[in-house]
Amino acid sequence: MNTIKHNTTQIPRIAFFGTPEFSAVILRTLIENNFTPSLVITKPDAVVGRKKLLTPSPVKIIAQENSLSLLQPNKLDESFFEIFATHSIDLAIVVAYGKIFPQKLLSLPLYGCLNIHASLLPLYRGASPIQSAILYGENQTGITLMQMEKGLDSGPIIMKKSLPIAYNDTTLTLTPKLAHLGGEILLSFLSSWDRKPLISKRQKHTDASFCTCIHKQDGNIDWSQSAEIIYNTYRAFTPWPGVFSFFRHKEKSLRIRLLEMTLSQEYDTKIPAGTLLYDKKCMKIRAGDGRCIYIQKLQVEGKQPTTPEDFFRGYPEAQNSLLH
Repeated sequence: MNTIKHNTTQIPRIAFFGTPEFSAVILRTLIENNFTPSLVITKPDAVVGRKKLLTPSPVKIIAQENSLSLLQPNKLDESFFEIFATHSIDLAIVVAYGKIFPQKLLSLPLYGCLNIHASLLPLYRGASPIQSAILYGENQTGITLMQMEKGLDSGPIIMKKSLPIAYNDTTLTLTPKLAHLGGEILLSFLSSWDRKPLISKRQKHTDASFCTCIHKQDGNIDWSQSAEIIYNTYRAFTPWPGVFSFFRHKEKSLRIRLLEMTLSQEYDTKIPAGTLLYDKKCMKIRAGDGRCIYIQKLQVEGKQPTTPEDFFRGYPEAQNSLLH
């Protein structure tokens, strides 16, 4: 991305709220283009992984690398408001921060709070817009820059830009594309903004759709669904929570994570949905519409990722078994 030249005397005092890598990409873009925030706010360090290590957010790491003022409040309460007010913030930029803003906080910055949302609002308001666009088979999504107000992603729109979704895009591949687009939109706005009241357009609320938080159990595949829906579920839930199913092994159910899959043009309507087959080093599973899904990599719980060939070598009884 080319650095945008601008009048440094017009740089607003920015507070940046964000937590995950998506936010960190946009924060890094601001810093590289001389819109360095005066204050960065991110969620407290979280326990991560099997070793339960206390881990800083990607946004905290970027803030510390650049010696930025940093706050990690447990709550957005009066004590936080008092500290925030001392920084004389012109504009707050919020990118996947992970907490609901109280009305008082929305009014503290001189020019209000802006949010980068990873959908073409009013579509997919809520916590999982990237996953939801893939899950429901959309062929495009985008970024919306909006004014924040009380309500879930319902504020007036300042600008938005679309981005095509490739047929093989997953959440893992689409997220960085949207993060870079979000950075571009934010730079375009900041480089032309002259500290006047923001120009925006109200959303058409009757066109709104909503998405919710994703949970680990959502990755359990229902094989009665069509192959297209199952494939979109895999794309949406890669890398987390992933998709998985169960098969019988020695009188117990073993979970297998399906790490890589593709749609085939092969149909088999003579066997039940969820039937697991292995033929000529090819692992395939029949979906509810008869279409087969090919599996290139999988992982049995407690084991390392493996190929279909090695899986069936270790679990020959899985041939023709029904996944559930």
